[in-house]
Formats: sequence, structure tokens, C-alpha cells
Amino acid sequence: MGQAKSDYSVLPPECWVCIASYLPSQREKLQLGLVCKQLYQATRVHGSRLWSTILIPFSTAGTLHSFAAFCRSCACSPQMLMLQHGEWQGEQEQPQWQEVVGAAQLVLPTLKRLMIKFDGDADAGEWLRGAAGLEELSLYCSSLTLTGVLGSLTRLRDLSLESTDRPLELAPGAAFPPALTKLFAVESRLTQVPVAADAGARCALLYSLPCFGFGFLVDTWGARLARQFTVESRLTQVPGAAFAPLLPTTLLWVVLSKLLAPESRLTQVPEALASLAQLESAYLSRNPLAPATLSCLAPLSNLRLLSLIGCWFERPPEQLSALTSLRGLYLDYNHFGMESEAALQDAFSGALTRLTQLQALGLSHNMLDSWPTAIDQLAPSLQVLYLESNPGMARLPPSAAAVLSRLRVLSIDCSVLFCNAAKFAASAARLEHLFVSGSGLMWHALAGVVPAEEVMQALAAMPSLKKLTFVVQTQREEVPSVEVAQLMLGLPRRCPHIEVEALDSEAFFGVTLTELDLMAADEAEAAAAAQAAAAMDAD
Repeated sequence: MGQAKSDYSVLPPECWVCIASYLPSQREKLQLGLVCKQLYQATRVHGSRLWSTILIPFSTAGTLHSFAAFCRSCACSPQMLMLQHGEWQGEQEQPQWQEVVGAAQLVLPTLKRLMIKFDGDADAGEWLRGAAGLEELSLYCSSLTLTGVLGSLTRLRDLSLESTDRPLELAPGAAFPPALTKLFAVESRLTQVPVAADAGARCALLYSLPCFGFGFLVDTWGARLARQFTVESRLTQVPGAAFAPLLPTTLLWVVLSKLLAPESRLTQVPEALASLAQLESAYLSRNPLAPATLSCLAPLSNLRLLSLIGCWFERPPEQLSALTSLRGLYLDYNHFGMESEAALQDAFSGALTRLTQLQALGLSHNMLDSWPTAIDQLAPSLQVLYLESNPGMARLPPSAAAVLSRLRVLSIDCSVLFCNAAKFAASAARLEHLFVSGSGLMWHALAGVVPAEEVMQALAAMPSLKKLTFVVQTQREEVPSVEVAQLMLGLPRRCPHIEVEALDSEAFFGVTLTELDLMAADEAEAAAAAQAAAAMDAD
């Protein structure tokens, strides 16, 4: 008997739709519908879920007309549409904005997300009235005008705007949607801020404003959301009064909790920051700040993390002593080593000893020759310490043992590890992650160096150590010394329970508040478990 032929015509349309859904591209799905009438019916009439997301790259008006014809012949109800203008080749008619929005309007009632990239004049105008269910809108155009129609989009929560060739224009009555929670208007050269359509609007705004040259992100949606203020400018001063005219009345400065102002050439900490009562994190790194201006941070009782990396300080600013709520402080890449030993130790004492809640401290790349004794006062709370790239530091004093006993994350130079192996084995019982920097041992530390085998023994004796990371300078093509190479190669075999990895120094940075919160939660859990065990023993 001959083998029976398969009759695919008996398959229901739903089966073909399921098969077509596995095709990787829109083009292949369209081509499948050209094979026969049955597949045409499956992909066009019954296959609406095949077209939940549609991407249309277009460089001519003809492509938009083809999309319009497809929409008229297909039962598609997409939730996401992306119209992306490509480079015009000069062979056919250039697309016009009305043709672009005409194509979008064909599917606008079902859309939740719409992105249009158009090289020309555009507007967020009347054509949007049919987008009642739109939740995300992105318009990236050469020139863009906003109108009051945006205020009628009651479900729109995410709005991204770009007007690259001319300032983003606000027509009379331009307004934000009432439910807006995120607005990106980068490189749009806004000179004013449209009002919110609803006085209770909850908005997060990211602008680039040429009149003051800075951008900001403000969030007024409840105390649980992250709030940021980003300064991306090249300013020498930020007068507090300058902020007020730029903000809608619905934005509340008092809820701001995160400030980012790296490399802004600030020479003074803006006095306006003193009014940000809920500020929790301030990143002021790589600004040549006058230490005295840090005093305006003293009223901020909720400030928990402060980054002053690379601020050209010659000694730890004494103004830090007033920031007693700090849990994370980064003072890396400053010039503390230029002070005399006695003066520097006094400066550390004046700046740090009152910071009794400090959990993370960064002092790397500071040309330190010795252990700052003020760190000893932080032993009860300190869990993260960065001391790498201080080539003068080798032998740790006996008082460092108390600090080592509490640390969970530590970053040091190779010389410190090789000169203090026994101290680590005896004291660092809680250390979980050790970062080791440098490719070799400093000459002045050679007298106290122990063999790599003893270092591996010390690491094996640390019960909590889970990971050792070698921080390397890949741009300098560093070649490790014999001792360091022995440690790198021998540790995975000697201590298989310790994960060994290499990390580019450019990707190396300190812990965040979130990580500190997780550490605190671990501490509380461990303390509760110990208390429960003690209670059981007592019974």
C-alpha cells in the first residue's frame, strides 16, 4: 500500500496561527500568508495575535501606504506600534508627517504603546484623540510641538520626547496627562515646563534645560519610590532660587531623596540642598568642592549615603562629623596623603569618630601610608571597607583586628594581604568577599611578606569567605608578580569553596544603600536565629 499523503488543509486556522507565531520576523509571517488562501485567511483574518507588536521601518511614503493597505485587509489589533523613519534614498516620495500619523491612526484605538521616530516637523496633536488606551508614548522628531491633547490621555503614564533640531515647542494650553509618572525630554532644549492637566498629577521629570544647563529628575509619587535629582551641567554655582520658576507647582522638592551631580564642576555645595529634608543619597563626586560648603548638608537628618570621590580634598573634611545619619561614605581618589602623618590622623578623627552608624567607608586611592586609627572607633558598625591603591600601607596595627572581625566586604592591596595573612586568619571570621588589587608587592613591604601557600592557608581558615576578586588594570596590561600569580593559580585548587574571579578596575565600585539594607536584614536574621538558639538551650 502506498503511504497516505498528509492533508494539511484539515488543520483549523488556530493551528496555523500557532505555527506562524514561531516565525521570527514580520516579513516571514507576511510571506506565509501568500502561500495559499488558507494561510492567507489564517494570518490575516484569524491571526490578530500574530500582530500584537508591529515594527514598520520606513524611508518612503510607499511603505506607509503598504502598511495602511495591510491594516485594511487584516484583522489586526496591535498593542504596540513602532514607526521608525530611515534614511531617504532619494528615489521615491519622502514621507510626510500626516502620512505617518495616518498610518498610526488605523490601529490607534487598540494601542497601549506607540513609538514614532520621524526626521521632520511633528506634533502631539489632534491625531492622538483616538488613543484612549495609550499608556506609553515616545516621539523622537527633528522638531516637535506639544498641545493640550496630551492632557486628555487619561491612561498615559510614560512619555518620551525628543526635538533635536529646534527647541520643543509648547502650544497654548499644552498640558501633561493626569496619570503621568515618567517623562523623558532629553536634548529637547525646553525653556519652560508645561503645567500638569491635573493638580494632583504624579510626575517624574527628566529635562535638559539650556537656560541653566542642568537636568533633573523629580518624583512626587509617594514615599516608596526612588527619587533622583541629576545635575549634568558644568556649573560653578547653583543658586537655590533658580530652581523654583522651572518646576510645576505639583512637584514637591521636599520628597526628593536622591541627588546625582558627578563631574558638574561644582565648587560649592548648593545651599538649596539644605531644604531637601528627605534626601537620602547625594553623589557629588569629581567636583572641586570647597570643604566648608559641606556644612549645608548638616540639617539633612535622613542623609544615609554621601559620595565625595575625587573632590581634591587634602584631608577629610571636618564638616562630615555633623552627618551622623550616614551609613555609606566614599572619600576615594582624594589627596589625603599630602598631609603629615599626625595632622592626617587628627583630621580622620575629627571627621569620622562621630559617624557611629557608618557601614561602608571608601578610602582607596588616597596615597595613605598608614591605617587611619579613627576607623577603629567605627568597628561596631563598619561592614564594608575599601583601602586599595594606598601603596604606602602594608602592615596593619593590632587595633585593626577589631575592625576585621566585623567586616563582610574588604578591598586591599596585595601587599596588605601578604603582610597580614595571620591577622586575617585570626580575625576576619565574617568576611565574605575580599577584593585584592595590584599585580605585585611593594618593595617596602617585602620584609613582612609570607609565601603564597601561607596566604592560601589563611584564606582557607576564614569560615565565611565565599569570593575573592582580583581587581586588575586591563588598560595597563599588568603582569602579576610570582607571588600573586601563585595565589591566582593555586587558590582554586587549594580552596575550591572560594569563588575566584578577575574584575576590571573600571567596573569596580562600592556598595549601594540597597546592598547595605540587605546586609542589615541578614544581620537581624542572624541575631534572631542566635537568640532563638540561646532560648532553646536555656530551656
